[in-house]
Amino acid sequence: MNQLSIDRYPGPRSFRDNPDDRLLFHGRKEEIELLFHRICAAHLLVLFGKSGVGKTSLLQAGVFQKLREEQHMLPLLVRLNIPGALLEIIQAAARETSRKLAIDYTPGEGETLWEFFKTAMFWQGDLLLTPVLVFDQFEEIFTLKQAEERAGVARELGDLFRGVLPQSVRQKRQMLTAAEKGSAASTALLSEQPPNIRVILSMREDFLGALQELAADIPGIFDDRVRLNPLSDTQAEQAIRQPAASPQTAATRSRFMTPPFSYEDDALAEIIRYLRGKSGVIEPFQLQLVCHDIEEQMAQQAAKGQPIACITSKLLGGEKRLDAIGENFYQQTLAKLPRHHRRKAQRLCEEGLLNAEGFRLPLQENEIAKEYHLDSQALVPLVEARFLRKEPRLESYFYELSHDSLARPIVKSRPWKLTRKQRLVAYSGVATLMIVAVFGYLQWQAKEDAYAAEKEANSARQQAQAAREAAEDILNFLVFELRDRLTPIGRLDIVEMVQQRVNDYYQQLGIEGQSARVLNQRAASYSSEGDRLFAQGKLEKAREAYQQSFSLIEQISRLEPDYLPWQHNLSVSLDNLGNVLNAQGKLEEAQKTYQESLVIAQKLAAHDPSNTQWQRDVSVSFNKVGDVLNAQGKLEEALAFYQKALAISESLVVHDPSNVIWKRDLSWLYDTPVSLLAELNRFNEAVELVQRQVAWLGKQENSPEVRQALAGAYLRLAWYELFNRQPEQAIEASERGLEIETDEQIEATLHTNLAHGYLLIDQYEKAKAILPAL
Repeated sequence: MNQLSIDRYPGPRSFRDNPDDRLLFHGRKEEIELLFHRICAAHLLVLFGKSGVGKTSLLQAGVFQKLREEQHMLPLLVRLNIPGALLEIIQAAARETSRKLAIDYTPGEGETLWEFFKTAMFWQGDLLLTPVLVFDQFEEIFTLKQAEERAGVARELGDLFRGVLPQSVRQKRQMLTAAEKGSAASTALLSEQPPNIRVILSMREDFLGALQELAADIPGIFDDRVRLNPLSDTQAEQAIRQPAASPQTAATRSRFMTPPFSYEDDALAEIIRYLRGKSGVIEPFQLQLVCHDIEEQMAQQAAKGQPIACITSKLLGGEKRLDAIGENFYQQTLAKLPRHHRRKAQRLCEEGLLNAEGFRLPLQENEIAKEYHLDSQALVPLVEARFLRKEPRLESYFYELSHDSLARPIVKSRPWKLTRKQRLVAYSGVATLMIVAVFGYLQWQAKEDAYAAEKEANSARQQAQAAREAAEDILNFLVFELRDRLTPIGRLDIVEMVQQRVNDYYQQLGIEGQSARVLNQRAASYSSEGDRLFAQGKLEKAREAYQQSFSLIEQISRLEPDYLPWQHNLSVSLDNLGNVLNAQGKLEEAQKTYQESLVIAQKLAAHDPSNTQWQRDVSVSFNKVGDVLNAQGKLEEALAFYQKALAISESLVVHDPSNVIWKRDLSWLYDTPVSLLAELNRFNEAVELVQRQVAWLGKQENSPEVRQALAGAYLRLAWYELFNRQPEQAIEASERGLEIETDEQIEATLHTNLAHGYLLIDQYEKAKAILPAL
């Protein structure tokens, strides 16, 4: 069996708790020993350090296995960024860790952490393991939890260390009758001795002071603390040299991407000097990014038959080449986005997520959508690449650059080094000057046109048309480019003023005798105005703007009926009108408009079957008609349109499996027809369609989104098999879903489906083992 190729440097991600990453994790030997002994000696330990200093990597690749092997301790990694009560989150972590490590796990009982850890048992052979509860990114208790929730978590953790019976357990004991005390195996009868457990709170040091809020409920929270410092020069050298020199051994489950290599002393010194920079701090994130790029360079040379055994200063390319690594990571990450999102994402990074001095700023999800027109789905590739960090805070999500070291390449990419206020003034001034210049030019041109007309009418008309088209290009800049720059800084007044002046100009110009190109630019201007009004919720005005755009495009299509792009614009314009009508609740009018768009899209696709964009337009139109029919309760008709949209999307993905946009389309196009089939009680067909979805998702690259979608598909498959009275198939689907790492809610529902499947085949014990409440 072929082995997977692994990198010697993981790049932007953290080191994980697996043999490969442990083999490659170097430079923290002293910290591993220190943290190991402090954990063994203390029941509660706070590990803190700056963001990106490597706390998660130190725990997962450095300490966890040492605790398991030398002290028979079992680290349970927990995050507070998932919904659910604290006990439920910890129970899920205990189950998952035990499953991965083949631990014989006896779940704890009771309703509190104290009861759970007093009764839970983790066996490895004949050894009883001591649980170590590790809260990674514990600052989430302050960013995600309300004050009442924080107090509840603090009380639960504090009860583990007080050495007395928790109040809730004491009350439960007092309520027991004499008979119950003599016969019941109740957690209320447990001894007052605290559970044998260790707790680690790993957090960013800028939140360390906030722990004071929890100090009253968690005794000794400040007693044992370990600060993780940035890498020293010696540690950085170890982290760079040793992974490169690691040979292939039996300890590695996979083969390395490159053969072993070394660094010349001068080259290594140059790398460390660069990593230190002006701040004097070496960030592990930036170190891994640089070394990962060097390894890729080595792999490319080896593939050409020119392997390199030693990195020299010449090969390194100097500071300019090292600077380019960060800039390339920035540009390559942006390149993962669809083309129409790249410029918006670049503006987000350069203007929204950094201040004028180049320091990181967090930005709320709705603000990003409003100012930069990027929704959460558009930002997924940036989060997956570890370029952005997405953090839930209370009822929303915030995004920020994942590490300080990313600021430098982004600042270098800025076209201007102005403050936000300076940019606002500059844009305002430029906008005003351009408005004056454009309309002054138009007035001058009108005089020139009149003079030329007196001399030679035909030549004058040609020159006027060319000049008008040039002016139209400038107006096009004002309508689109300047709008995109002014909107994020809140200068909608200038945007609206420019749009009004452009509309006035077009009104005075008229449409008689204008070329199709000029009319199309006018239509695009009205469409842009409609987009702005629609986003502001001014639906009737948006409809008027879209209608003006549609009327112009309709006229263009009559002028040049054989020019297919005009027909495509006509279809898009109808879609815009349909969107407004749908938002206004005028469903029948919206349906009619969408169907007119569909007819045009189908004609275009039939004329050129090789044009995949036009094929996708047909799929989108089918889906829009299906949405309107579904909203009207016409389920059978809606289903037919949804199925046609799905069929086209499936064929497009087969045609080009690498197209990210088509794969994203297909990933959600399955869901609605599956739900409709179930609503229509056509469960056999629903099962067949979900099986198609499962088969397709199973072939995609492994990612959190794919795993989530696949687990959800198995959940629906199990559910419909239960409705079909096919318990064996439901059990199989549930078990397949549970093999996938997913969120707590889906996992709980899969367990429920699994238990119901066992009940239907009379295997009550298995069902009770899954759901004790049954």
